[in-house]
Amino acid sequence: MSAEHATASHCLLISLIGNPHGDYDSATYLLDDGTQHTGSYHQDALLRRLFPALPAGSANPRFWLVSTDEALARHADRLSQKPRRIAVPDGLSDDDFWKIYAAIADPLLELADQTTAGSPQPIDIHIDLTHGWRILPTFLLSAVRACCALRPKRLRLADIWYAFYVPKRPAPPSGWPLRRVTPIAIMADLAADVRFFLDYGIGGPLEYRLEQGERALVPQLVQQAQALRAAGDRRPERAIIGELRRQHPDLSAIRELAHAMAQMMSTAQLNHTPHLPRAVDDLCQSASRLSPAAIVMRPLFETLDTLAHELRQMMPSARQPLWRWHLACARWCLERGWLQQAVTHAAELTVTRLCEERGLDPCDHQQRHAIARVLSAFDQRPIADRVRNQQLHLPAPWADLLSANRTLFKQVRNLINHAGMNRDGASCDPARLETNLGQSVRNILTLHEREPGPLPWRQLMEALDVVAVVPAREAWPLLAEPIAAWDPHLQLSWAYLPRVLVEDDPAHLQVIPYAVLQAPDGRLWAARRTGGDPRLQGLGTIGLGGHIAYADQAETLVGSARKALLRELAEELHNPPPVATVADTPRAWISEGRTLIGRVHIGLLWVIPWTAAEPPRPTERSHLEPIGFLDPARIVEDDGFEIWSCLARQAAAP
Repeated sequence: MSAEHATASHCLLISLIGNPHGDYDSATYLLDDGTQHTGSYHQDALLRRLFPALPAGSANPRFWLVSTDEALARHADRLSQKPRRIAVPDGLSDDDFWKIYAAIADPLLELADQTTAGSPQPIDIHIDLTHGWRILPTFLLSAVRACCALRPKRLRLADIWYAFYVPKRPAPPSGWPLRRVTPIAIMADLAADVRFFLDYGIGGPLEYRLEQGERALVPQLVQQAQALRAAGDRRPERAIIGELRRQHPDLSAIRELAHAMAQMMSTAQLNHTPHLPRAVDDLCQSASRLSPAAIVMRPLFETLDTLAHELRQMMPSARQPLWRWHLACARWCLERGWLQQAVTHAAELTVTRLCEERGLDPCDHQQRHAIARVLSAFDQRPIADRVRNQQLHLPAPWADLLSANRTLFKQVRNLINHAGMNRDGASCDPARLETNLGQSVRNILTLHEREPGPLPWRQLMEALDVVAVVPAREAWPLLAEPIAAWDPHLQLSWAYLPRVLVEDDPAHLQVIPYAVLQAPDGRLWAARRTGGDPRLQGLGTIGLGGHIAYADQAETLVGSARKALLRELAEELHNPPPVATVADTPRAWISEGRTLIGRVHIGLLWVIPWTAAEPPRPTERSHLEPIGFLDPARIVEDDGFEIWSCLARQAAAP
């Protein structure tokens, strides 16, 4: 098959004809490629242009002539190629209007369905509106565009043609122009595509239109390349066109715009919010770089200028914190029907905000996980029961915010994740699903918008009674032996978690600063526990200290442990040792895995010299009964001392 036949097999010309009672005057028509045609029918020029391989007088099934029966009978057989006749009624009623539409759309859809599925090239439809009468051109154009939308892979609107013939006026020297007037459809399509993107988040049609706009400029580049070669440029024409494409400001802006729009869409859909400010800014900047000077770019410039303007109003400024962009993206998705993406953004919003407000990296998985672990504690029964029974009083706005988050997670679990596991899953009402989830998302967004200042994280942590923990998997070198010398180069990740959740969790070790008081002669001060943890009550101890609370937080784990130790010493002794006698770093780590309490704790041992004349005097809060300073050899497990005291006695030895 020749190239001409291949091209013709993928073309369809739909033309209008009128004047059923008379003939058309002979005239000269000038096509946009410079060729001329003289005759009574301008359609013959289009037929020679689109179907050059078909001889005159032959039937052309890809040439459709639309008109009334009277007009078709008068003109159809006089054309150079015999058309398929599409008869439409000559009337003004609503019924006639729909008959006109069906007369055009029905055979067009039938043709599309007869086209081989998976054909690499759709049928290019050329519309000639020259001899249209009354409302017929509007119906023809609407029907073709509707069919192209219904069969996008098999039908494509290629060009719209019009012969500018004016009766009783002298013809131009070169002939009446027969030109493409395709922008009549492109302008409306561009505006509709921008609205689809802004209102529904559907970017595919606009990206396709951008590609078409880029292709529309290529013929200009070809002409420039040919002119440069004629002027002496020895480079191949393809190389010149490539260089001109790179230098053309509109082509560059279109490519950047399409890329930025794709980036924004994927950012919103995949929850890549950190990239959203740059993607939106790139999109707006690319739109502003388009030049309205080129006539083919004018509709593109105007519609994309609207796009950039509205995006700037919808999204925060680039200097706003990331959580503000997260919130805006959640609203963007929710308002455009992206329910699943909106749920994802809303679920991550609180963690993102807390990371930023606490100086953490919201893109760091470990730092996000530390925050998320605390918030997820409210889904656990021990804390949920305390909240429900009003035993845990949460500071505002945490009560409402955590309740909204729990409601959202519960609905996601019940309505989405487990929908297929119950009898209601198959008959779930989509409207109810969207209403419930959508309202939950809006509640979270509204609560964040009402709190412009930092969320009271410290008050929440203190209300939860959090303690410092280290992951057991990272501390395994310290657990190999009961006593491990302090190594400043060993860095462990640490976080605060609710004590009620880690009390029986061996995956997280609660860090306990544990201090022994040593007299100048080497004896160690001992006492007996009369209260506190039931698992240690009645045992002898030489250790003072306790959990690291959130109020003890410092830059490092050791700094926090020392701060906690100083607080515990002041709370447990009426006469605590001077701060200067407490070293900046501990002497050793101590641990044991024999007991239930030992499996979830790890100790940081300080040895503090006791230089005061009077012995330590415990407070009532300490639940300690003094024994006095003892020789280290007497501090053994067989005499009723806790295991950590026996380990501390060994580590305290010179």
